[in-house]
Amino acid sequence: MKLKTTAAVLSAAALFAACSDEVVNVNDEAKEKATFTMKVIDGITGEVIPGAQVYSVMDEDTEEADSLGIVTWKKNAIGDYLYYVSADTLGYKTVQITMSATEGGAGDVARVADVYKEVLMFKGGVNASGTVLYTDIKTGKRGPVEGAKVIANCGLQFIPAEVTTETDKDGAYEFKNLPAGVNCNISVGQMEINDVLYSGSTVKASGARPGDIDNADFINLAPVTPQFEMITDNFDAIDTTTSLQITFSAAVAKDSLLNKWSVTKGGTEVAIKVEVVDGKTVKITPFSKKWEKGESYSVSGTAYSEFGKPESFAESFTVGAKGGKVPGQVSKLKAEQDDEYIDLTWTAPKGGISGYVIFYKTNLMADFERGGYADELDESYSFSTSSFSAKVTKVSFIVLPYNGEGRADMNKAESVEVKYEAPDEIE
Repeated sequence: MKLKTTAAVLSAAALFAACSDEVVNVNDEAKEKATFTMKVIDGITGEVIPGAQVYSVMDEDTEEADSLGIVTWKKNAIGDYLYYVSADTLGYKTVQITMSATEGGAGDVARVADVYKEVLMFKGGVNASGTVLYTDIKTGKRGPVEGAKVIANCGLQFIPAEVTTETDKDGAYEFKNLPAGVNCNISVGQMEINDVLYSGSTVKASGARPGDIDNADFINLAPVTPQFEMITDNFDAIDTTTSLQITFSAAVAKDSLLNKWSVTKGGTEVAIKVEVVDGKTVKITPFSKKWEKGESYSVSGTAYSEFGKPESFAESFTVGAKGGKVPGQVSKLKAEQDDEYIDLTWTAPKGGISGYVIFYKTNLMADFERGGYADELDESYSFSTSSFSAKVTKVSFIVLPYNGEGRADMNKAESVEVKYEAPDEIE
């Protein structure tokens, strides 16, 4: 039979507590191999299930439960064993279990304990339905999502652990034949709607017995708002005709700048023109088209991202003054995954450095976002992936040195990309 296994969050922790291994005879007799005994029972009624089939992945063989629901596997050497338990003709969902033979002896005497386990099985037949909605960030209107991939995850013990369906034009979805007596998590992965990335909440679905119908809560998709902050400016060297340029980490809402920025000279406001160029850069030009040489100016203002996130800015500059140098770029930037971390290493540029800003971007993200900081003496950083979605397949990084004069130029920075695998998929 063809079986699919996927990593998932277990929906009923009590199931594992009930199915925990029970060691039968630690140190009872000297032997090198264990006997596994399984008792297959209904997870709701507690009744035994005669005729249930237990397939050993290692042995590629199947045994059938007797009239007491008992299956025995003998002569198992030390190690872990995977089994698939099914009773399709009786309406039960296939489950998977593991059994472990462990050494319990002392000295040169091998005492491998026998193990007993109760295997809980659950009948299918529960139907769950619901609706996926989203709110358009431009119009503010709430409406259905057509073609959303909806996932029902009922726990790692089931084969398959999750099943999928898609929403219709009304945003409606339906799952049939989910296991009874188990809480299933229903969710929608990240998806793009009108070029905007959205993600949704997780709702619960359950039925006490086959034939139950569960109307799940609405799944409301919300826009994934990227981090928004100033990443670079050109204030260290402004001459009389240089426009001020302040670049942010994500797209700036063009209609959010009016009356939000001002430039003063000696406490008196001067006339300026403010616009967005290249999507992420606020450009400020004197209305007269010239700054006064040798004069000092102060600039302040607030930019807003397309998602309404504000970021304020305040800085001063002197026309014609040559400031100190911002750092150059790092070199030999490398990234390598180590379980739940991605380890970054690099070679520092020459000159004064106060530290490093770490930016990252996954295949699910539209922009690079700040992921952390490293100290001035560091040339490495361990980036945690614990919050990553299961759909992340690659991650890119940029490491920007900074000092008192500012950060290295983001536009000239080189990025490094690493193929990402969820920790439980790494062998």
